[in-house]
Amino acid sequence: MAVEQRWVYPYSDKKDDCLFCDPTMGGVTQHVASWQGWNERGRAGNLAEIVFFESKGIKVIPDSLPVKENGHHVLLVRKPHRTAYAQDEDVSGEVIDIMDRLHDETGKQWIFAEHGGGMPHNGHEEKSGNQSVWHAHGHAIEIDDDGRDPLRFMKEFLRQEGWHAQEIPVLNCDPIGAIRIHYDGNPYAFFQYGSAALWVVDREGTMKSMLTQRAMSRYHGEELRWKDIPKDPRVAEIATRRLMNLLSRCGGTGLFTTYTP
Repeated sequence: MAVEQRWVYPYSDKKDDCLFCDPTMGGVTQHVASWQGWNERGRAGNLAEIVFFESKGIKVIPDSLPVKENGHHVLLVRKPHRTAYAQDEDVSGEVIDIMDRLHDETGKQWIFAEHGGGMPHNGHEEKSGNQSVWHAHGHAIEIDDDGRDPLRFMKEFLRQEGWHAQEIPVLNCDPIGAIRIHYDGNPYAFFQYGSAALWVVDREGTMKSMLTQRAMSRYHGEELRWKDIPKDPRVAEIATRRLMNLLSRCGGTGLFTTYTP
């Protein structure tokens, strides 16, 4: 049964000052510029320009600081400028297809998480604290079968930050369908693993940014933040090493076929 779309985004499909709308505006990604493999692959520009896979409405790019030392962590970026997957066009089928491809290629379970933005008010965009890049993007993170429950971990992480997460079902492996059912126009956090997800509404826009990266990097070891890369050489080194590992595995077949426009 289709979900009625009540939330129409009143802006154009491209925003001039948005990195995900125009990755070239970010310049060269400095923390990987010194890696020899960067130029060998013809990737001397911004990391956001690398597209592993794209469908009609989504492109898949690497995260700037993968949460796993040896593993996959990618972003599913909406092509038109939106602030949430809940807004406007329903891309449920595309996300399901991409997540299925990720599972089939790696043989692992995956998390899908989004820090969704609220609707604009008073004729202009009001940014909220739960998005570092003000453009709809979901995190897809490969999870090892080690007996731990990432959903339970995330629920406790949110509790420690002062949020009560509601557990909601994800029917037919459709995270976007679940998001669209629950969206009420406010910023939100969504965190799916398997057939269940956590849902938090951030009515005041006060949720800390980099939620998924902070939580899932702690889940895998040390809590890290990509905003620390320019000011902390150690974090920059970790990011470069993890990206080298990710990119070296992502030039082959299936989802991780390098896209050349």
